[in-house]
Amino acid sequence: MRLEEGMKWANELKKQQEQEQLIKDREVKLQEEAKQQLEREQKRKEEEDKIKCLEQELLIKINKQKEKDMETLTKANYRTKEQIHKNEESEIVEICQNARKEQKELKRQQNLKIEKETIQNLDEDVLAKK
Repeated sequence: MRLEEGMKWANELKKQQEQEQLIKDREVKLQEEAKQQLEREQKRKEEEDKIKCLEQELLIKINKQKEKDMETLTKANYRTKEQIHKNEESEIVEICQNARKEQKELKRQQNLKIEKETIQNLDEDVLAKK
């Protein structure tokens, strides 16, 4: 009987050791999974931080570009307004020049009319004296 008891005890010991090994294996596996999960979370957090940093850099660049564009638009608007004023001045000058030309032409026509009338009057005087 002792042999059977010894074998039984050895089997129970073996089963107990196997169960303990299984428990240890599960604990190791759980620890590894927990470690991997922590590593994944840490990596995710680092990636999120990198993304935030990139977003901030992009926002800064976008704002600088907007400022530059506004400055360019302001200069362009100023140049456009300046050009409009120059165009208006040119139109005014042209209108004035045309008006002067018309006045000269009217004066010339009046002078021609006066000369024509004077010549007619002189011709009438000459005819009247004959």
